[in-house]
Amino acid sequence: ARGVAVDGCSFANLGSAYALSVGGASQQVSVVGSSFTSLAGGAVKLGNVDDERALATSPERMDSAFRVVDNTIRSAALELRGAAAIFAGYVRDTTISHNSVAETGYTAISLGWGWGTHVLGRQTFMRNNHVVSNRMERVVSALNDGGCIYTLGPQPNSTVSLNYCEADRAPVVGSFYHDNGSRYFRTTRNVASNSPAPCVYLQGCCGAPALDVAV
Repeated sequence: ARGVAVDGCSFANLGSAYALSVGGASQQVSVVGSSFTSLAGGAVKLGNVDDERALATSPERMDSAFRVVDNTIRSAALELRGAAAIFAGYVRDTTISHNSVAETGYTAISLGWGWGTHVLGRQTFMRNNHVVSNRMERVVSALNDGGCIYTLGPQPNSTVSLNYCEADRAPVVGSFYHDNGSRYFRTTRNVASNSPAPCVYLQGCCGAPALDVAV
């Protein structure tokens, strides 16, 4: 998909893995002012999880320039518990901002893919991604290894900032969670409240720790 706007739409009572999925080298797609309610799986899925295509150097093969802004998500991952409410895999030049997410089985916003696959050597096209000014409440109600915002892999010039997380129920890791291989983020001016785990967690295991993250 190229140059598509999903604006002011409603998605409710759906049994699919994601209410809205956009991939296959899609570019300049926006999801704005829409509502997602009572979903078996997640609300929005962007990009791909193809480790080979993630190394593409031609812009035509990249998933890029997504905007997910001013959306409301309530009661996601009711049955497919491992689905993030907003999932973005290998993407670049993407902004996820001013969304309200509440009552999720797993992570509210997940950005990136690959764990430690592309930390050393050739890098993926992920970069310039920004998760800003989102409000997330009562998340990770069914699983554990997640958070309000979760990242994977190196993403130069990317930010996680000005987000509010209330009642992340996962007892370990953190509300703002940089998992394996996460690098080159600025994670600043976020707030976590009423959660058993730390505010920010940088994964250090498995030979691909989160590095070069400014907190």
